[in-house]
Amino acid sequence: MSHSYRVESTSSRTARVEDIWLHLPENQDTARTRRILRVEIIDNPKNNEARVKACILHQRRHSSSSPWHDVDAFNLTQLKAGQEVRIQLDSAETLDLYRELERLYRLGEDGVPRGKRRLVVADEDEALIVKGPAREILEELHGSAGDQLWELLSDLNPNLFRAVALAKLHEIREQAVVEFEVHLTAGDWSESEWQNFFENNTWIFGYGLSYRFLSPVETQPHYGGTLVTGTGGQQGDFLAATEAEIRFTVLVEIKTPDSTLVGNQPYRNKVHLIGRELAGGVAQLQSNCRTWEIYGATNEENRGRLETTHSYTVMPKGILIIGHTRQLDTITKRTSFELFRRNLVNPEVITFDELLQRARHLLLTEEKRLDRVEPEDDLPF
Repeated sequence: MSHSYRVESTSSRTARVEDIWLHLPENQDTARTRRILRVEIIDNPKNNEARVKACILHQRRHSSSSPWHDVDAFNLTQLKAGQEVRIQLDSAETLDLYRELERLYRLGEDGVPRGKRRLVVADEDEALIVKGPAREILEELHGSAGDQLWELLSDLNPNLFRAVALAKLHEIREQAVVEFEVHLTAGDWSESEWQNFFENNTWIFGYGLSYRFLSPVETQPHYGGTLVTGTGGQQGDFLAATEAEIRFTVLVEIKTPDSTLVGNQPYRNKVHLIGRELAGGVAQLQSNCRTWEIYGATNEENRGRLETTHSYTVMPKGILIIGHTRQLDTITKRTSFELFRRNLVNPEVITFDELLQRARHLLLTEEKRLDRVEPEDDLPF
């Protein structure tokens, strides 16, 4: 039998599990009281086995249609000598508590789950575990056939392996989005740390700002050097390209979420000055685009390297990632910022929180695709 849990990240090191009803009764729709298990999966660097924090609560509700409420808590430090507070569990609830904790520890074996997900824990006596002679056969086949074994198995049941691969990729991307959100909220990363994060997660730029797919060509490119990977000249954060039969290069520049978008003091009535970092970032990227088009892209070796992937440079587009829309706390600030970027021919400006929403949209699209990928019922062995 398998058990499903709704899990949601609360930080990079903790995840909350949806409340678990201990010993679900037959009259659950009309029950007025219940005992629940409230759990967090945690990253405990001092004790890797201590992965679960749990609390037992007594809840009640006024009617079958009312929401559940925790019974008022009592401060245990106020207990006097001879007093005690207890939640008495019957034998069925105690057994459920034991089984749930066992499954929850298994749930956290691979670390803290990322994102908002539904996870399934299968009982070992019903899960597919290859051992004994079957395991020995597989190990012997892998030893002689190498990775071709997985190709043969994939030919026998391609949907299974495709589903597993897609699910694993989606899990990695979910973890990246959680990390993105945590550090965006904390504001604790420098420009170089953001550059390193996006270098490791270039899929986040999957949709170009004109709704064209982008793929990375080179990180930390030199736009005016002898080679795109060489030294000298103007350097940027990412050189990307649109995705199609013919591809066109795009320059991506990354600042920080706390970079100023507009000044606090009005410049004139209903107008704010554009922030120094935003204005400087735009000027820098415009210069990089021009340098790349005139010098870098015309270099014979650079041009030959790009043309092997059918990539070309024609008035290259620039994308500037900078700031956070929470800075735009008045109508005049919002208007000044949006008018400025709407009237820019190049580059296009996107804030960090807008990019985060774009990444979430990509994950949502992937989830819908995963829902349509169903492995076969039986494995090919």
